[in-house]
Amino acid sequence: MKAADGTEKALPGFEGGFGAKNAYSTDNFFAFVYDCDGDGWNDVLTYGVSLARAMTQQAELVGELNGRVSTRSGGAFPGTETRGLLKFGGRYTRGTVRLDAAVAVGLTTVDPEIGVTGGFTYVFNAFTLP
Repeated sequence: MKAADGTEKALPGFEGGFGAKNAYSTDNFFAFVYDCDGDGWNDVLTYGVSLARAMTQQAELVGELNGRVSTRSGGAFPGTETRGLLKFGGRYTRGTVRLDAAVAVGLTTVDPEIGVTGGFTYVFNAFTLP
């Protein structure tokens, strides 16, 4: 990374713009990346929570809230702005098949206003532990 004075500085865990390992917040429930070197790059707080309530042995009502909050004072860089999505729906399980559907509502001006989603899951045992 180039500093303001033109010198280059190595950041632990960051290979550069074309590196293959630059994924600081993938597969997480809650993450906060601090601007540790004061370079002014946008740091992002991500959040997520989901709820499921069984209505019968096979049917559930489900909900999910997830998004990210830009910690930058002033305007965020494109792709790192504050975003949020709220989903409400249902899940139906019969044997090894699970179907789900939901309505999604955007929480900020850059999110889609409304959308729908659906899914299909086949449940199986890939392996058993001794």
